[in-house]
Amino acid sequence: MVVHCSAGAGRTGCFIVIDIMLDMAEREGVVDIYNCVRELRSRRVNMVQTEEQYVFIHDAILEACLCGDTTIPASQLRSVYYDMNRLDPQTNSSPIKEEFRTLNMVTPTLRVEDCSIALLPRNHEKNRCMDVLPPDRCLPFLITIDGESSNYINAALMDDQYKFCYEVALEYLNSG
Repeated sequence: MVVHCSAGAGRTGCFIVIDIMLDMAEREGVVDIYNCVRELRSRRVNMVQTEEQYVFIHDAILEACLCGDTTIPASQLRSVYYDMNRLDPQTNSSPIKEEFRTLNMVTPTLRVEDCSIALLPRNHEKNRCMDVLPPDRCLPFLITIDGESSNYINAALMDDQYKFCYEVALEYLNSG
Protein backbone atom coordinates (compact mmCIF):
# COMPACT_ATOMS: atom_id res chain seq x y z
CA MET A 1 0.00 0.00 0.00
CA VAL A 2 1.25 3.48 -0.83
CA VAL A 3 0.07 6.43 1.27
CA HIS A 4 1.05 10.00 0.47
CA CYS A 5 -0.45 13.40 1.22
CA SER A 6 0.87 16.65 -0.26
CA ALA A 7 4.16 16.62 1.68
CA GLY A 8 4.13 12.97 2.70
CA ALA A 9 4.40 13.77 6.40
CA GLY A 10 1.50 15.09 8.51
CA ARG A 11 -1.62 13.42 7.15
CA THR A 12 0.38 10.49 5.84
CA GLY A 13 1.76 9.98 9.34
CA CYS A 14 -1.78 10.07 10.77
CA PHE A 15 -2.91 7.34 8.40
CA ILE A 16 0.13 5.17 9.09
CA VAL A 17 -0.16 5.51 12.88
CA ILE A 18 -3.89 4.71 12.79
CA ASP A 19 -3.20 1.66 10.62
CA ILE A 20 -0.40 0.40 12.89
CA MET A 21 -2.37 1.07 16.09
CA LEU A 22 -5.55 -0.65 14.86
CA ASP A 23 -3.47 -3.72 13.99
CA MET A 24 -1.74 -3.58 17.38
CA ALA A 25 -5.08 -3.20 19.20
CA GLU A 26 -6.46 -6.22 17.41
CA ARG A 27 -3.35 -8.40 17.89
CA GLU A 28 -2.22 -7.37 21.38
CA GLY A 29 -5.19 -5.60 22.94
CA VAL A 30 -3.09 -2.47 23.62
CA VAL A 31 -1.95 0.62 21.73
CA ASP A 32 1.14 2.82 22.10
CA ILE A 33 0.49 5.92 20.01
CA TYR A 34 3.27 8.00 21.55
CA ASN A 35 6.04 5.52 20.77
CA CYS A 36 4.61 4.76 17.33
CA VAL A 37 4.72 8.47 16.39
CA ARG A 38 8.16 8.82 17.95
CA GLU A 39 9.46 5.89 15.90
CA LEU A 40 7.95 7.26 12.66
CA ARG A 41 9.49 10.67 13.35
CA SER A 42 12.90 9.08 13.86
CA ARG A 43 12.68 7.88 10.25
CA ARG A 44 10.96 10.87 8.62
CA VAL A 45 10.67 14.40 9.94
CA ASN A 46 7.20 15.83 10.71
CA MET A 47 5.30 12.57 10.60
CA VAL A 48 2.15 13.67 12.41
CA GLN A 49 2.82 17.34 12.01
CA THR A 50 0.40 19.13 14.35
CA GLU A 51 -1.10 18.74 17.79
CA GLU A 52 -4.53 18.55 16.15
CA GLN A 53 -3.39 15.57 14.07
CA TYR A 54 -2.02 13.87 17.19
CA VAL A 55 -5.33 14.42 19.02
CA PHE A 56 -7.22 13.17 15.96
CA ILE A 57 -5.22 9.91 16.02
CA HIS A 58 -6.25 9.35 19.64
CA ASP A 59 -9.89 10.15 18.83
CA ALA A 60 -9.92 7.82 15.81
CA ILE A 61 -8.32 4.93 17.73
CA LEU A 62 -10.67 5.44 20.68
CA GLU A 63 -13.70 5.45 18.40
CA ALA A 64 -12.53 2.36 16.51
CA CYS A 65 -11.83 0.44 19.73
CA LEU A 66 -15.09 1.42 21.42
CA CYS A 67 -17.41 1.20 18.42
CA GLY A 68 -15.90 -1.63 16.41
CA ASP A 69 -17.20 -2.38 12.94
CA THR A 70 -20.68 -0.95 12.60
CA THR A 71 -21.10 -1.32 8.85
CA ILE A 72 -24.31 -2.80 7.54
CA PRO A 73 -24.81 -3.84 3.91
CA ALA A 74 -27.53 -1.63 2.40
CA SER A 75 -29.49 -4.70 1.35
CA GLN A 76 -29.72 -5.80 5.02
CA LEU A 77 -30.42 -2.41 6.60
CA ARG A 78 -34.16 -2.96 7.04
CA SER A 79 -33.80 -6.29 8.86
CA VAL A 80 -30.79 -5.19 10.93
CA TYR A 81 -32.59 -2.00 11.93
CA TYR A 82 -35.63 -4.03 12.99
CA ASP A 83 -33.44 -6.36 15.07
CA MET A 84 -31.52 -3.45 16.63
CA ASN A 85 -34.79 -1.89 17.83
CA ARG A 86 -35.95 -4.99 19.69
CA LEU A 87 -36.32 -4.10 23.34
CA ASP A 88 -34.89 -6.49 25.91
CA PRO A 89 -37.59 -6.68 28.60
CA GLN A 90 -35.06 -7.38 31.36
CA THR A 91 -32.80 -4.40 30.66
CA ASN A 92 -35.39 -2.16 28.97
CA SER A 93 -32.73 -1.44 26.36
CA SER A 94 -32.02 -2.31 22.75
CA PRO A 95 -28.87 -2.66 20.63
CA ILE A 96 -29.60 0.65 18.88
CA LYS A 97 -29.87 2.45 22.25
CA GLU A 98 -26.56 0.90 23.35
CA GLU A 99 -24.90 1.90 20.09
CA PHE A 100 -26.16 5.47 20.55
CA ARG A 101 -24.76 5.55 24.12
CA THR A 102 -21.38 4.48 22.77
CA LEU A 103 -21.57 7.12 20.05
CA ASN A 104 -22.24 9.78 22.68
CA MET A 105 -19.22 8.58 24.68
CA VAL A 106 -16.85 9.21 21.76
CA THR A 107 -18.44 12.47 20.59
CA PRO A 108 -17.20 15.59 22.34
CA THR A 109 -20.02 17.59 23.92
CA LEU A 110 -20.22 21.23 22.95
CA ARG A 111 -20.66 23.77 25.71
CA VAL A 112 -22.80 26.88 25.36
CA GLU A 113 -19.69 29.07 25.23
CA ASP A 114 -18.38 27.02 22.27
CA CYS A 115 -21.30 28.34 20.17
CA SER A 116 -21.38 31.99 21.26
CA ILE A 117 -21.65 33.43 17.73
CA ALA A 118 -24.62 31.22 16.86
CA LEU A 119 -26.29 32.36 20.08
CA LEU A 120 -26.04 36.07 19.31
CA PRO A 121 -29.55 37.55 19.03
CA ARG A 122 -28.91 38.73 15.46
CA ASN A 123 -28.20 35.11 14.41
CA HIS A 124 -31.18 33.37 16.08
CA GLU A 125 -33.34 33.49 12.96
CA LYS A 126 -30.58 31.80 10.94
CA ASN A 127 -30.70 28.70 13.17
CA ARG A 128 -33.45 26.22 12.33
CA CYS A 129 -33.12 24.54 15.71
CA MET A 130 -31.38 25.96 18.76
CA ASP A 131 -30.24 22.43 19.68
CA VAL A 132 -28.06 22.17 16.56
CA LEU A 133 -25.50 24.97 16.54
CA PRO A 134 -22.05 25.16 14.95
CA PRO A 135 -19.09 25.76 17.25
CA ASP A 136 -17.32 29.11 16.80
CA ARG A 137 -14.03 27.41 15.88
CA CYS A 138 -15.64 25.74 12.83
CA LEU A 139 -17.60 28.64 11.33
CA PRO A 140 -16.96 29.43 7.68
CA PHE A 141 -16.04 33.02 6.94
CA LEU A 142 -18.51 34.49 4.46
CA ILE A 143 -17.98 37.59 2.39
CA THR A 144 -21.16 39.24 1.20
CA ILE A 145 -21.40 41.25 -1.99
CA ASP A 146 -24.34 43.38 -0.85
CA GLY A 147 -22.66 44.55 2.37
CA GLU A 148 -24.84 42.53 4.74
CA SER A 149 -23.65 43.18 8.30
CA SER A 150 -23.68 39.55 9.44
CA ASN A 151 -21.58 36.86 7.80
CA TYR A 152 -22.96 34.08 10.05
CA ILE A 153 -24.46 30.92 8.61
CA ASN A 154 -25.49 27.81 10.55
CA ALA A 155 -22.80 25.59 9.10
CA ALA A 156 -19.53 24.06 10.22
CA LEU A 157 -16.38 24.15 8.15
CA MET A 158 -14.48 20.89 8.12
CA ASP A 159 -10.73 21.36 7.93
CA ASP A 160 -9.12 19.50 5.02
CA GLN A 161 -6.73 17.53 7.25
CA TYR A 162 -9.59 16.30 9.45
CA LYS A 163 -11.74 15.56 6.43
CA PHE A 164 -8.90 13.59 4.83
CA CYS A 165 -8.05 11.68 8.01
CA TYR A 166 -11.73 11.03 8.78
CA GLU A 167 -12.39 9.74 5.27
CA VAL A 168 -9.27 7.58 5.36
CA ALA A 169 -10.15 6.20 8.80
CA LEU A 170 -13.70 5.42 7.66
CA GLU A 171 -12.43 3.75 4.50
CA TYR A 172 -9.96 1.70 6.55
CA LEU A 173 -12.58 0.67 9.10
CA ASN A 174 -15.07 -0.22 6.36
CA SER A 175 -12.53 -2.31 4.46
CA GLY A 176 -12.27 -4.72 7.41
